[in-house]
Amino acid sequence: MLFAFWGLMIFCGLSFLVNCYLFHRNQKIFQQNKNILSNLQRISADMGHLVTSSTMMGQKILSLESNMVAVFNQLERRLKTHSVSSASHLSSSAKAQTKAEASVLQLLSE
Repeated sequence: MLFAFWGLMIFCGLSFLVNCYLFHRNQKIFQQNKNILSNLQRISADMGHLVTSSTMMGQKILSLESNMVAVFNQLERRLKTHSVSSASHLSSSAKAQTKAEASVLQLLSE
């Protein structure tokens, strides 16, 4: 009887030690899982910020592109206007020079 009692006590003691070890091990695993979950949540938030900032950058690039197109169109109109006015100025200068040459030739012939 005494042998059975001590056998039962040793079995209960060993069971208690195994349960304590398993509980401690599960606590470590639980803490690691919490850390992993926290890291995943942080990574997810960072990805959200990246998507938001890349979307904003895309919108800024499109805005800059449309502004550049508007500036280039305006420059093209100014160049066309300037070249037309320069051509008409050169044409009127050439006409004036031809008239001056004709009047000088007329004066010389008289």
